[in-house]
Amino acid sequence: MRIRKADSADILESLSIAKELKKWFTEDALKKMKKDFKKNLIVGFDEKVVGFLNYEINDGFVRILWIGMDRNYRRKGIGGELIDELEKI
Repeated sequence: MRIRKADSADILESLSIAKELKKWFTEDALKKMKKDFKKNLIVGFDEKVVGFLNYEINDGFVRILWIGMDRNYRRKGIGGELIDELEKI
């Protein structure tokens, strides 16, 4: 597993993960997500993106905008590791 800052290709994979999570990501949310994706962390195994965390920093405060995990990788503590990495930033 590797956590890193996202590049433009990763954003498309992150949106693909979000589309599969219809319970939390509506069509309106997906549109907003596309605009919000400026500062992102992704988690991957080999070359596959399995999760993302989108955030912003204003006046020294961090706000998580979007977070999502591929269904096959949920409940494994990976979301917590994304948040731990954000705390380091």
